[in-house]
Amino acid sequence: MTTEILHSHTSCSAGRPDEAAIGHEVAARAVADPAALEAEIDELTRQLEHTWEEITLLHEVARNLQVSRSPAEVATLCLDRMRDVVGAQGSVIWLEEKGGETRFLVDGRLPFDQFGLARLVARFEGERWTRPLVKNHIRGTLLGADFAGLENLVIVPVSDGTKRAGWIVSANLPGREFGTVEASLLNSLATMLGTHLRNIELYRQHEELIVSFVRSLVHTLDAKDPYTRGHSERVALIARRLGRELGLDDRELHDLYLAGLLHDIGKIGVDDRILQKPGRLTDGEFQCIQEHPLVGYSILQGLTN
Repeated sequence: MTTEILHSHTSCSAGRPDEAAIGHEVAARAVADPAALEAEIDELTRQLEHTWEEITLLHEVARNLQVSRSPAEVATLCLDRMRDVVGAQGSVIWLEEKGGETRFLVDGRLPFDQFGLARLVARFEGERWTRPLVKNHIRGTLLGADFAGLENLVIVPVSDGTKRAGWIVSANLPGREFGTVEASLLNSLATMLGTHLRNIELYRQHEELIVSFVRSLVHTLDAKDPYTRGHSERVALIARRLGRELGLDDRELHDLYLAGLLHDIGKIGVDDRILQKPGRLTDGEFQCIQEHPLVGYSILQGLTN
């Protein structure tokens, strides 16, 4: 029994690389051709450093994908880091934002302007754009004749998977060709940018839904209490104007406006006979009026924004 176990162990070990043998092989190579081994180690070190830079770039971009950051801010961050990681002479991010606004953000030197980029992309309108487009050795081709100074490039669509919202282009990589590594990195950045644009659009739609809901509540209140009709809207507008004078940011101004609209919403829970009573209120009726902020809190406490 002992013999069988030892035999089995020996058979398994024979199928695996022997660490000692690997060590002897590396040592033998180092003695036989130390320059080649050193060059190989240098290349592996360079690849590891480049991979680390890519991971750091993607992590930094992902860390800045809050909806409070504009697409232009995130795109500028991408361009700043792409300069060192990709190494191209020029890169551009072209974004088509909501409302038809176009942003053309450039880093470095490019052999085309915004209109040239539109013509360049139009040259490949037959592409399905399911993957990055890589073109090397452009000089001497028809494309090179149309875009003097263009040596090689990568074009990646900015998309969230449902619709295209722009482009990332890197051009003229000196001394070498664009390959899978550069294309994959730019594709990851384009996907992150596209997702960020989509998240901002979803957040805007959510904000519009919230404001519509608030206005519906305010209109309900106006219908109950004609005496104060329009009061909440006026308070909201004045509060926002005061906030702007105080230098509040857009997020704070938005919250201030909503608070102005909603400050009296608790009156929905007050009896119409009390709200519309023409004469003096009794102590009990006045107490009901005084409780409307608490009623408003109860109505709104489940509302998230």
